[in-house]
Amino acid sequence: MSKIYANSSGITIINYLNIDISNAKEARIYYKKPSGATGYWVADIDIGNKAITYTIINELDESGRWNFQPYIAGDGFAYYGTVWSQWVENPLNE
Repeated sequence: MSKIYANSSGITIINYLNIDISNAKEARIYYKKPSGATGYWVADIDIGNKAITYTIINELDESGRWNFQPYIAGDGFAYYGTVWSQWVENPLNE
């Protein structure tokens, strides 16, 4: 992945899950900020690519290491994907 800068917009996170998600009803991308604050974004389900996606609009408000984990659920199942990290840089104007 290329460099990402704090307070950027229009960056799409794509998490390929490699499982059958055709019955999925809910998708989230959990995050942990460099400060330790946690939360999640409601993601879109892309059944054809077995992926969940979310487009960031200024949510990367801290520089440092961010951790992400995809989550998907449907009737009778819930799945947490692999945790992955991305370093977020400070832009030169900050």
